[in-house]
Amino acid sequence: MPTRTIGIVIDGATGRLGTTQHLRALLALRNEGGLGLANGDQLLPEPLLLGRDPQKLAALSASSGDLRWSTDRGACLADPGIDIYFDASATGGRPERAHAALAAGKHLYLEKPIATSLDDALPLARAIELETKENRL
Repeated sequence: MPTRTIGIVIDGATGRLGTTQHLRALLALRNEGGLGLANGDQLLPEPLLLGRDPQKLAALSASSGDLRWSTDRGACLADPGIDIYFDASATGGRPERAHAALAAGKHLYLEKPIATSLDDALPLARAIELETKENRL
């Protein structure tokens, strides 16, 4: 059974939700050999930690199996090995970060709420809907 990796950048990786819930779940999936797909393949998550504090990122990386980490969101979004942008960072600025990830061709996984106001959430929802319609087969 072939194994395929899927790159997931976790923005806000050193925060409470990023560390205690989301990263732990991805590492558990990885340690179990990945997620079985209908065709028999295994999908193996490959997290990349993203945050502002290099010392915290390095420590989290070391305690999590020497994961890749970065403080450069633009470089992470430009990385062709990253398929999913996962925003577990603070809500403020999330729409801008999500729009940047969409523009970079990444799939999105956003912690809730996706914005601090309806006026910020609606354009993001519309952009996601448009992206989804344009990329349907």
